[in-house]
Amino acid sequence: MKGGIAIMLSLALNVPDSAVDMTYVFYAREEVAHKHNGLLEIEANQPELLTADLAILGERPQAILKLGVREQ
Repeated sequence: MKGGIAIMLSLALNVPDSAVDMTYVFYAREEVAHKHNGLLEIEANQPELLTADLAILGERPQAILKLGVREQ
């Protein structure tokens, strides 16, 4: 995951303003039991961060790309 974080931080700092609204979400404890996962804190305190039309994860198990579309 550290490589993914490094890439996202580099993009956030070096990519000029984009035509789309981009939000970077970093959270702790992504590799522990679900009940301790930091994403639950984001869901509870800032749920608007989880309403994106597209999400890109910095690391996927087995390096498998998975894409999805949020229902409108």
